[in-house]
Amino acid sequence: MEKYFNSFGFKISLEKFTIAEYLSNMKLPNYFLKQELIKENTSLDAFYYETALEGIIYRVTFDFLR
Repeated sequence: MEKYFNSFGFKISLEKFTIAEYLSNMKLPNYFLKQELIKENTSLDAFYYETALEGIIYRVTFDFLR
């Protein structure tokens, strides 16, 4: 998947957290839930998507390749 995103100029990152780890690594604001907070100067790396499966929380982020 990383090579695929790199092929059109993006970097993808996946982080995994246990629930305890997640509580000390929470990231705010969540622009998917509060889209009214998005401004013209909001950077791509500020966006993330989180989902949970079997007690593990996954966070996906994107950025431009530099």
